[in-house]
Amino acid sequence: MLEPNLTLHIWILQCVVIFISLLIIWVIFLSLRSRFHLREIPMPPGHFIFGHLFDILDKENQLIKFTKYAVKYDGIFKIYVPPTKASVILTDPELIKILTTTQLDKPKDYLFLKNWFGHGLLTVPVKHWKRQRNMLTPHFNRFSQMAHFVKIFENYGDELVAHLEGTSDGNIEMLPLMKWFAINSFCEIAFSQSKVFHEAYNHKYFESVEMLQKICVDRSTSMKRFDFWYKFTETFRQEWKALDTVNKLFEEIVEKKLEEQNENNANVEEYENFLDMLLKLRKENGLTIEHIRHEINTFLFAGHDTTSNGLAFTLYALSKNPKIQDKIFEEQSNILGDKVKVTYSDLQQMKYLESVVNESLRMYPPIPLIGRKVTKSMNLAGKYHLEKNQNVGIFIYGCHHNPKYFPEPEKFIPERFLNGNAANSLMTFSYGPRTCIARKFAMLEMKSCILKMVRKFHILPPKPDENIHLYGSVVLRTLNPVRISLKKRI
Repeated sequence: MLEPNLTLHIWILQCVVIFISLLIIWVIFLSLRSRFHLREIPMPPGHFIFGHLFDILDKENQLIKFTKYAVKYDGIFKIYVPPTKASVILTDPELIKILTTTQLDKPKDYLFLKNWFGHGLLTVPVKHWKRQRNMLTPHFNRFSQMAHFVKIFENYGDELVAHLEGTSDGNIEMLPLMKWFAINSFCEIAFSQSKVFHEAYNHKYFESVEMLQKICVDRSTSMKRFDFWYKFTETFRQEWKALDTVNKLFEEIVEKKLEEQNENNANVEEYENFLDMLLKLRKENGLTIEHIRHEINTFLFAGHDTTSNGLAFTLYALSKNPKIQDKIFEEQSNILGDKVKVTYSDLQQMKYLESVVNESLRMYPPIPLIGRKVTKSMNLAGKYHLEKNQNVGIFIYGCHHNPKYFPEPEKFIPERFLNGNAANSLMTFSYGPRTCIARKFAMLEMKSCILKMVRKFHILPPKPDENIHLYGSVVLRTLNPVRISLKKRI
């Protein structure tokens, strides 16, 4: 008869063997499922256990690798990251248009932004989305307000170039400056509050926004995607610390607005701004402060981070292309003459400038990947059967760097948007009903700022010159800073 201790050891060993056996069976099942699921859609080679996880985490090469897959597999392929099912990746513009026109739901990974954006427009369930979209759209696209927007862009643009004129640094890191310009412009337009960020180019808010994006990506590629597990991690505590900073900014903005409304001598605004509208709905329709916070957090992020990225990358591209700068300067000279201040009408006439911005947004799409969830089984273009709840990634960067849709995709060629049909394949602002609500606003802001810079400076490469190394996060990021140097025009 075996001794009790030996019996216990054998029992523990048997349990370990059973657990390991079940784990191996589970891993084999997941791997085989990824290969047989969506059989008609090709899948690039991946690790037997970890699928394409290492490709995603390889910041140095992730965009290059997946763009090569997009070209090789003609605009549609699938990738697998355990334990989820394989996801479909689209880069074909026509397939993207079909999907984004008919499928409006977001995948589960968007829920990793829920604590930040809640029921804001980006993450709200689709059953509530349309009502919110209709309510918010006029505040960033009304023609009568565009002239007012341009005045604000002009004022902050003047401050920006005055700051740059006073710097003695030959190599200027552009992203912090562009964030300052974009977020202050947005705050004045959306909240009628000027200089919210004063001279703080590295405000804690920006650090917290960066942290929240990193956490979202981290959760989507690890076991932290499971809420139960996630709540016991250090990342969970980091998220709430970052959220505390973000929410304090919201509280400051709303508190200041409420104080202004309570003052008897409050100035009458030229138009009802975004925050005024939300606070009005609070009184009339019972909109909660929490809901207002969700919308403010959503638009405050979207209103500065993507635009500031686009501006920094455009200036970087111009530093490599002096002849394109000359064309912008020539166009503005023909339209403005000796005028100092630029109007909305002036910007609308600058078609070459607009083509430059479009080309920059093609090469450096601020959001490299967006997602959709199939809510009802469908046949995509009559070829690919997608089941209900299938996750689909729309790889905008891969679409924009595919020579099938944009010849010589690694060259900066604004003329492609003046001649031909390049604009039909541009997916920067998505497509369909859920296209970016503030795309006109963003284009106007970028044109205004870039024009201000080109009128004042020759934009030159940094010394020593260096190429930027891109990788995909929630927004497009670089492993090294985006730097330029400037020479004042005579």
